[in-house]
Amino acid sequence: MVARLRRLREQREQQAPRSRRVAHSAANGSAEPRFRPGDQIICTPYGSGQVRESRVEDGHELLIVDFAEHGELTIDAAVSAARLADDPGPPSDDDF
Repeated sequence: MVARLRRLREQREQQAPRSRRVAHSAANGSAEPRFRPGDQIICTPYGSGQVRESRVEDGHELLIVDFAEHGELTIDAAVSAARLADDPGPPSDDDF
């Protein structure tokens, strides 16, 4: 299942127009990584993991993360909806 999700993500990234990706990173306005080595994160669809390395390439923050169930993976923080483990994330309908 993880391999299938990885293939789907790669296909989405290849099909996305280049200008859209650049516009998204320009809108972000940040070349500084949000995550640091040692950060505990939660990521869709892989779950909890620890950041080993973080770098920004072409406006995308790429993380090397060690996941307990999946091992070490390289992910795009935005595509995988990565957030700090202590960050509550966006409010859900249950919060209202």
